[in-house]
Amino acid sequence: KDRNPRWNPATLEDVRDEDVAAVFAADGADQQTCTQAVKEALS
Repeated sequence: KDRNPRWNPATLEDVRDEDVAAVFAADGADQQTCTQAVKEALS
């Protein structure tokens, strides 16, 4: 690993409200469901 992470989105300002809402909409769900919600929101 080169210790140079490439974040997507690159900055906090680039995070959309919809992406955050998708994560919290999965409240109470298992870890796999939460992970899938994040992946779908960011794709």
